[in-house]
Amino acid sequence: MERVKEIVTLEKTHPSRIITFDQTSLLLQNTYGKTLSPVGVKQVHVVQPPGEKERFTVGLAVTGDGQKFPAAIVFKGGVKTGELSRNILAKLVIPDNVNVFSTRTAW
Repeated sequence: MERVKEIVTLEKTHPSRIITFDQTSLLLQNTYGKTLSPVGVKQVHVVQPPGEKERFTVGLAVTGDGQKFPAAIVFKGGVKTGELSRNILAKLVIPDNVNVFSTRTAW
């Protein structure tokens, strides 16, 4: 990290040119065996979809001066094309500050 600071200082790099990016994988379903419900409720209904645990990747980037890039969400698409089906795309509500992508591998 010290070397990065040294280069940034010597080269007089503007903070807007320094970008950090991180990614994480998230589950679409709650598979942790815990739910949130009001205290005292006698029954809690849990719907657990069958089959494989579906995941997606979220990537976030920000510059040294605080500019945020749109979030990147990457889904695993079809095996042959890597694309999401029209049925799935129709169900997504995508805010303006989010970009959605799909690949064969989810990254």
